[in-house]
Amino acid sequence: MELGYWLGNEFTGKGIMLQVIHELCSLAFTQYNVQKIEIYVAADNFASNKVAKNSGFHLETTQRESILLFGEFHDENIWSLLQNEWNGN
Repeated sequence: MELGYWLGNEFTGKGIMLQVIHELCSLAFTQYNVQKIEIYVAADNFASNKVAKNSGFHLETTQRESILLFGEFHDENIWSLLQNEWNGN
């Protein structure tokens, strides 16, 4: 399962995305028995990478120039969380 997120600038820094990811992980792992959740983030998107890390995800790898954003290729981080790593808190 993959998660993606985009939050308007006026809503950042309020913990909204951390709460959303927590709820989605809870639903996926407990109700749908998902084994692994991945988040794909542009490597230079520091805020989104911080959200993934603070949500308990682990950085699996960085793929070079694998995402096209605004007409330019960027490196992309792949974060993952396994069901047995989920603490539910």
